[in-house]
Formats: sequence, structure tokens, C-alpha cells
Amino acid sequence: MDKEKLLELTEGKNVELKKAKNNVPDSFWDTYSAFANTDGGLVVFGVDEKNNEVTGVDDPYKLRDDLFNLLNNTQKVSANIIEDEDVRIINLEDGTNVIFVHIPEAPYNLKPIYLKNNPRLAIERAYNEKTTN
Repeated sequence: MDKEKLLELTEGKNVELKKAKNNVPDSFWDTYSAFANTDGGLVVFGVDEKNNEVTGVDDPYKLRDDLFNLLNNTQKVSANIIEDEDVRIINLEDGTNVIFVHIPEAPYNLKPIYLKNNPRLAIERAYNEKTTN
């Protein structure tokens, strides 16, 4: 994959782009909860959506380990629904690394997925599709 292809991804109902150069960004957790409580989605670490730039991640294996450590911390999130195959390190043609994190919809018995041990911190994703006549 090359950077141009990656930049064709746009944020929407099921896609989020996160800069995430050295760590799991705080904003990831709201996205995790929202995707898990609705239809699932894809988060890409290493893309700055504000500047439309592929920044990459410095140490993708450390970031992946950090992600799983946080996912398994019940003080951070109520349940980990991500498996090894849901996290892929992608090496772009120029040597830049990004991480694709597929977040599935949570099973009914684990819903809602919430944050910081507080069921009131369960996020749902809601997008209204604009229609034109």
C-alpha cells in the first residue's frame, strides 16, 4: 500500500483516522466504545486527519502491545473485544508504518462497552445521512 491510497480513506460512520505517533491517543477510547456499541469500524493509527498527512507510528510493535494492555485494563474499558487478527501493522512502500485496528460490533452480552468503569460513559455512533432530492 502507498500513502496516496491510504489518504483516500475518509472519516465517516465506520472509519476514524488517528495521528498516534508514539501512543494510543485518548480520543481512541470514545471511538472504540462507539464502534463496539454500534456497527463496528476501522481505526487507522498513523494518519493525521486534520492535515491529511500520513505521519506513521514510530514503534508499531510497542504501540500494538500498549493497545492490548490498555484494552485488557477494566479501569480503562469494560471489555476487550479485539483479537490479534483485528490489529494489523502495515508497512507502506516508503517504510512508514501504520496500524489498522478493526473494531467489531460487541456481542449482545457485553453491550454496552463503556469507559473508566462507568456505564454512563458508553458511546454510540450516530450519523445522519444527508439526502438530496
